[in-house]
Amino acid sequence: MKKIIIAITCLVAMAVALAGQDLKITYNNVMKLGRSRKSTITVYYTTQFWRTIDEEKDTLIDFGTFTSYEIDHKNKTIVRLELDDMIQLMDLFAAVAEEAKKEGKEINEAGNKLLKLSGGESISVKKIGTEVVLGRTCEKWDVSLGKLKYVASVDPTLVRPMPPYDIERARPLLEGLSWQVQAMALGESLKKFREGVGQITGVHLNSEVKLPLGPLTQTTTKKVTKIETGPLPASVFELPKGYTEEDVGKKMVEEISKRLGISY
Repeated sequence: MKKIIIAITCLVAMAVALAGQDLKITYNNVMKLGRSRKSTITVYYTTQFWRTIDEEKDTLIDFGTFTSYEIDHKNKTIVRLELDDMIQLMDLFAAVAEEAKKEGKEINEAGNKLLKLSGGESISVKKIGTEVVLGRTCEKWDVSLGKLKYVASVDPTLVRPMPPYDIERARPLLEGLSWQVQAMALGESLKKFREGVGQITGVHLNSEVKLPLGPLTQTTTKKVTKIETGPLPASVFELPKGYTEEDVGKKMVEEISKRLGISY
């Protein structure tokens, strides 16, 4: 019994230590809709920053200031969004939806089309086996909404370093502005699907998404090529110099508030 307790204590200590480690994951990404688009995606995690590099555009989240940045290298621009503005935008999006509903407009028309194309309204989340990826034993999951499918190999033992506070507060930044706009347009269908994926615990290493779009299906495949732990240099999280920066959150809050006649 004493040996078992010592072993469990060691495992817990190891998990805590790993949870605090910086993490770098590299993926090969292929998006296919008729033609294929290939890219390399690199994701960096520390307890203060998360950064995703996807060739032409990067996303950086600073948990110290609760600010996200979208960095467009082609156009040399940086779009900044602060958490408080994101929360206000979520409230305003809800107000826009309510206003449209009163006027008899179908704000979720795209969502209804997606449901029809996918051929399903109920979400299914199933564990369908295991797979070894880069020497790691992963759980294989299937999330389906009709023909809209997500299959992923997930390592439940691999932990992203988390900020030392409730991550739920920063969730709007993690999901990003594009997700909020999609959620407003696609409504319950996308919300159900994302919630289904969110039930899976661990880091998603290999994944495939199949999205029905009329006669065609968009397939996005992401496969991990490298996992590295250990300290990351501060330079990874520096914003590039000489780029034009815009505070899109405050601008959108002002524009939508003006349209709705709301004072913020």
